[in-house]
Formats: sequence, structure tokens, C-alpha cells
Amino acid sequence: MARVRIVALDEVRRTRSRVRQEVERFKEALRDLPELHRQGKTKVFQLEPNEKLSTVRMRLRTAARELGLRIRVFRQNDNELAVRLYE
Repeated sequence: MARVRIVALDEVRRTRSRVRQEVERFKEALRDLPELHRQGKTKVFQLEPNEKLSTVRMRLRTAARELGLRIRVFRQNDNELAVRLYE
């Protein structure tokens, strides 16, 4: 059974705001992806020490969807994710 945590509403709002900021940051980083794709290049994101790979992948996909891009996210190594446009 799932663990349940009770949190204050302002904590939820803070978390939602932080997630939104991260997605906006990734949207800015993904804007040049179509041009890189035309050049045959891949964009690589290096993870911060405290970031989880799955969380960053999810934020990248959300940002790409909001930009109207279809992307593929690959694990480059332990702390890097490579992003390409999906063909």
C-alpha cells in the first residue's frame, strides 16, 4: 500500500511553482533543438548531484510537449541525458 503524507497547502503550491520554473528552464534550453537536429547534433543535459534522472526526463518531456516537439531522451551515462528530436 502507498505511503500517505499530509502536507500544508502552501508546501504544495511551492512545489508546483518550483516544478513550473524547472519546466520553463528546460523549455528555454530546448528551443534550439530543431536547428541542432538539422545539423545532426544531439543536446546533452548534465544532471545536478541532487537531481534524479527520472525527474529530469519527465520535466524535459513536459517542456518539449509544451513547445510542440517530439523528443527522445537517452541516458548518456550516470549523470547525463541526451535529447534528440523524434523522427
